[in-house]
Amino acid sequence: MRFMITNNPEFANESKDNTVILLDDPESVFIRARDMIHQGYKLLTHPQYGNLQSRHWYYRTLLLSGERGDSLDYVSLQLIEDVIHKYLDPNQKRSDISATILEDYRLLDRDLIHHALDHSSSINETQLNYEGR
Repeated sequence: MRFMITNNPEFANESKDNTVILLDDPESVFIRARDMIHQGYKLLTHPQYGNLQSRHWYYRTLLLSGERGDSLDYVSLQLIEDVIHKYLDPNQKRSDISATILEDYRLLDRDLIHHALDHSSSINETQLNYEGR
């Protein structure tokens, strides 16, 4: 079991092998993930996946370990703190976009996470591709 923290409505009914936490916006996703990392959970997907600039992060989905560890995973914490800093950067203002483009970002997020889930047999609770963005 894993935690899926997302603001993407595409995952509202995604409960197979995942506990879904559906939030309102990417910032809420990052903050919830950071809070869970402080509680001992680990990131299983890189928070900067998809090679998009932070101003294009309209939808974000993160996978975290399903069980709490005994200690804080400092690599997960550093990754999520970095992404929060980038997301809140005032030079990366998000603009209003059309519903069609917003849907494209939603589907991109879904496809990238489904790709990670399809390869989840190679992702275990102690493994994260820290270089993969």
